[in-house]
Amino acid sequence: MKFLRNHWYDVCGVIAILSAITLALFWKQMDILRILISLNFIVILIHQFEEYRFLGGGQASVNFMRRGETIYDRYPLNQNNAMLGNLFTAFTMYLIPVFLPNIIWLGIVPAVFGLMQIVPHVFVLSIRLKKLYTPGFFSTVFGHTPIGIFYLYYIVSNDLVTTQDWIISAIYLILFMAIIYQGLFYKLLADKNTPYPFTQEELNRFNMLEKMRATEPKPKNE
Repeated sequence: MKFLRNHWYDVCGVIAILSAITLALFWKQMDILRILISLNFIVILIHQFEEYRFLGGGQASVNFMRRGETIYDRYPLNQNNAMLGNLFTAFTMYLIPVFLPNIIWLGIVPAVFGLMQIVPHVFVLSIRLKKLYTPGFFSTVFGHTPIGIFYLYYIVSNDLVTTQDWIISAIYLILFMAIIYQGLFYKLLADKNTPYPFTQEELNRFNMLEKMRATEPKPKNE
């Protein structure tokens, strides 16, 4: 378990490569819905690798974005809830629709969730750090965004989506964000005294600590 806490994003990177090879091999046998959903699954794995390994910095940046009391190496995000939250999201929200592409509301949720990544990665964190690039920027802008937009365009233009699909997907996404993501991973598993803090090597990827400290107000001279 210790290995997985320290390397889950590396494992995701390997799975992304294997998934991309599998998609390429079976591309001609798959319909457009399954291809788009599969691409989105691969991108979420790449997104997690980009955030936490290369270029990295996601460990500290997530805590930096959270309002209220934060401890960069452990609160509210730590190695344990970061691993559980990201793996649960990738292998439920993103992977399950790959096997059920014709259940449209299942495909809508990861498409919309991916598009929502624009807010923290392109606006909130960029503004706070005063930097264009933030951890996860490339996979959000060049992966989740075009895939999400095209998926939604395709299901609408081909009359594949119903009002019921929109309602169910909205309920699913709201419950997931409120109960699973925020309630379980950011509340229940958040612990200021966690035995699973991020290492200094993780925190310093992409010089994230230096960038965050540069935004902190300088003490006034007495």
